[in-house]
Amino acid sequence: SSIGQHAALEAFRHGTDKMVAKYVEKRDHSAEILRQAFPDISGAQGAFYFFLKLPIDITDVGFVNHMAHRGVVVLPGSAFSQHKDYIRISFAAETKNLNKGLELICESINHILQPHNRKLKKT
Repeated sequence: SSIGQHAALEAFRHGTDKMVAKYVEKRDHSAEILRQAFPDISGAQGAFYFFLKLPIDITDVGFVNHMAHRGVVVLPGSAFSQHKDYIRISFAAETKNLNKGLELICESINHILQPHNRKLKKT
């Protein structure tokens, strides 16, 4: 028997309600914060991530690089589809780190949206 089979058996024996409730709470909390900067959020239908449509003409790779310099990992939407105006973020991180990352993502978008700060705009 594999370790995975034993883990699955334990999950069936003891239920997953607490874990599911924890991730539903993280998903809902994350979506509430992100909607302040991203009106178009998709994903999280049974997964631990969101796809966020970037405002204006910001490239996904440009924003990914910007966030990497701020210590936040986000993935370019173009790694998963033809869309270069989306990013993907996970909400499976530890709550403290997740909240800090969400804060920095929203702060960055709001800063970029100011007319004199459009550094990541497509050319």
